[in-house]
Amino acid sequence: MKKLSVMLALALCAGAALLHPASARVPAVDARGIAADTECPAIANVPHVLHFDKIVFAITGQLQAAITADQAALDKLPHNQELDIKVRDNPTRIAHIKAKVLSFLGANSTAGHTNFGNITIISVSYAAVVCPKLP
Repeated sequence: MKKLSVMLALALCAGAALLHPASARVPAVDARGIAADTECPAIANVPHVLHFDKIVFAITGQLQAAITADQAALDKLPHNQELDIKVRDNPTRIAHIKAKVLSFLGANSTAGHTNFGNITIISVSYAAVVCPKLP
């Protein structure tokens, strides 16, 4: 009887493992726009791939700066015109495009802020650069 209960327990564990072979892993959201000025490493033992987004957008309303001292510069940006930025992208995270644009501009990018309604995303292009392994 003892053998039967041990075998039953092992069978149930194996069955559960087969039904759930891997748990889902949801990537985090990347909401920070980091400028695309990037150089390949001077010393690289393995090739590196750098990922970038080109985001075309328009400012359609007044934006509030994240830092009060930056408000005057933010107010001078053109409204209702196509503008673009190039930012580094992390391919292992979900990109929050409007938040990336706002943080790049120095505008308040706190979730739910009215700034999100004052940005229109027109298009997003993607590029990757391969930095070769150096001898």
